[in-house]
Amino acid sequence: MNYLTTVSTILEAVNLPVFKSDDYSFLVANKDKLAKFQENTFKWRTHNQKLSILNDGYHPTTHGKFHQAMLEVSGQFEQTLYLAKEFEMKKIQVEEWIYLADKYEGDPDKLFEAKRVKVDLDFAQYELNNMKTQMVYRMKEVKDWVEIIESLQTQLAAEGMTGQEIFDKEAGEEIYSFLRHLQRLHGIKSSTDSASTHNLLSLARFAVQRASDLGKLEEWIAKYCQPVHLEALNYLGVVDERGSLIRAAGQNSGAGNSDSPRPVNPQLEVEHG
Repeated sequence: MNYLTTVSTILEAVNLPVFKSDDYSFLVANKDKLAKFQENTFKWRTHNQKLSILNDGYHPTTHGKFHQAMLEVSGQFEQTLYLAKEFEMKKIQVEEWIYLADKYEGDPDKLFEAKRVKVDLDFAQYELNNMKTQMVYRMKEVKDWVEIIESLQTQLAAEGMTGQEIFDKEAGEEIYSFLRHLQRLHGIKSSTDSASTHNLLSLARFAVQRASDLGKLEEWIAKYCQPVHLEALNYLGVVDERGSLIRAAGQNSGAGNSDSPRPVNPQLEVEHG
């Protein structure tokens, strides 16, 4: 049974005073279009929208992108299983309603029960069709994310990560946090909230101090930092205008230890989100 059939069935079932006569006539006249719209409305996200979730602004490392993608597919796969269960439960319910409809037929004492069961059955076919369409798009989500994950996994292997490191979120968390907090520091340019400013500065300082404690600060600056990160580090007084390290993290120096930010570099880009 397709959408057009079930929409037609529902319109017949709900031909009640709830609709004004001209509204009901409109629905009947446009049922082919409405059924097509219902069946072909794109649900959830396109492939490009999925990729946009993994943009460098939110996830500055391949490892960070990989784990966000795994989180996305995990949620979609879980909902796919729940949808499959819901579909099977609805089919059982339909079988029960068919049984009751046969049982109530011709029984004057079950007149209203029979009417309710008929309405339930009419709508159930629409619900089952809707779930089938949802499953098409759920599976598209799952397939797309798996494809993206496999591509990211290949990139991570090329970057030198072992299979165990790839799936261990902790393995890439330090550099991810370092770059992410430096990027978010750009938000102080537009912040009018002292608490937000304090939070952005504190996290950026923490990221720098953590990198220093790990003995990775100089390496990460040279290997991973893009202009957006170097501008933030310069703002903190960690690197000079050329991006060269000018102090050890944690030493007393200007914005690095004060909640009052110094004037932002005019080139400091602001990232919202």
